[in-house]
Parts: sequence; structure tokens; C-alpha cells
Amino acid sequence: MRIREFRPTDLEAVVALFTESVHGLAGQHYDDAQRQSWAPDPPDLDRWREKVAMQKLLLAEQDGELMGMVGFEPDGHVDVLFTASGHARKGVAQALHDEARRQLAQQGVSELFTEASEVARPFFEKQGYVVERREVVALRGSSLPRYVMRRPLHRVGSRRAR
Repeated sequence: MRIREFRPTDLEAVVALFTESVHGLAGQHYDDAQRQSWAPDPPDLDRWREKVAMQKLLLAEQDGELMGMVGFEPDGHVDVLFTASGHARKGVAQALHDEARRQLAQQGVSELFTEASEVARPFFEKQGYVVERREVVALRGSSLPRYVMRRPLHRVGSRRAR
């Protein structure tokens, strides 16, 4: 598996991965209407162009196949972390999160935060994030629960970096 930076030519593949991941992995936590609101088909590519322009996006790939992505902002906000359903629970999200955490630590960020879905909450808890609060957001006619979570970030090389 190779982790690399997003290129503009990756946009459609990134959006397809996101859509497939939401519809393929979130079924036990979100109903059809919620998943369609979260990841509409067809997707809004203009919204995605704006989104990726506001953050650093890293992609995991192997043999030309996109396996996952993580998007984060300079303030420590982990905005997106998704894997293709065929690569879930195989270390892809872990590798992406580790690389994002490493880069943010090098930039001097002291804390990571995210808004995790019901599906992602257990992963983030394993990474040391703590739920601050549960919230419900309205999105395209549906209500979606999520969790505002935070974790301290220690500098790279620190014994507590994990």
C-alpha cells in the first residue's frame, strides 16, 4: 500500500470511494434516506472540489486501486476518513490516520478533532479520541447523528505519540 497526496485528476475516484463507502459500510447505522442524504447519487462534484481545496487529502492505493482517503486541516481537524468497503478493517484507515497524525505533529498541532459517524466512532476511540458530545445534523432532509471527538497530539518522537 502506498500513501500519496491527492491530485485534481483523482476527484471522481475520491467521490466514488466516498459514495461507495457510505452506502456499503453504513447500512447498519443509517437508513437508506440518511445514506442518500450523506452521499447523494449523483454526487455534487463542485462541492467536493471546494472541500478538497480546503484541506490536505491523502490517498491509499495499491496496484492503481484507491483503497481509502483521509482529509485534514492545518488546525488538526480530521474531516474525512473513508475506506473502500472491500478494504475495511484491513489497516488502511489506520495507515492513513497515522500519516495524517504524523504530518500534523510535525506542524506543531497539539490536538486532533473530528465529527465521527456511528460507523467511525469505534475506530476513533481506538486512536485515543474521546467523545465530547453527540449531535444530530440536518442534511438534505435527513437527520444524521455524529460524535464530536478530540484527542491530544504529541510531537513526533515523543514516547506518547501513539
